[in-house]
Amino acid sequence: MLISTVTYPLALTKDSRNAGENKGENGENNDENKVLEIIRKTPSITQPLIAIETGFSTRKVNRIIASLRKKEIIKRIGKTKGGHWEILSN
Repeated sequence: MLISTVTYPLALTKDSRNAGENKGENGENNDENKVLEIIRKTPSITQPLIAIETGFSTRKVNRIIASLRKKEIIKRIGKTKGGHWEILSN
């Protein structure tokens, strides 16, 4: 019978342990700024089109828009299909 033991090196550095964590404030603000710039250029744009232009998922765009609305930075004027975005502050 042959028994073999394989050891795998474990990365125990702080950088590797935190590699999958969120970017935090700076990353969020950068993503929010990308979305705001697109809305500034095209106020009648839809969330799926924002996702295509930024390369973000539609769910991520939805979360960013919700965050911007909660912070009262943007507001939707009019109906879902016929409305437009208004930037209240930046």
